[in-house]
Amino acid sequence: MKKFILTIFTMVTIIANAQMTNSAISKVGVISGKVIDKVTKEPLPYVNIVIKNETQKIKNSLYR
Repeated sequence: MKKFILTIFTMVTIIANAQMTNSAISKVGVISGKVIDKVTKEPLPYVNIVIKNETQKIKNSLYR
């Protein structure tokens, strides 16, 4: 009986975690680099970088 309860509990836990939405899952990362003009090869000042999710909603905005 103990093995049966443990198996059911494990399966419920796995199913519950599989149903988490993208917003519920924390995604941490680092983006780095320079935005360079194609013609002059100079770094561009005051550039805004916008990160969007799948629905084109702004997730984060980095101002340099």
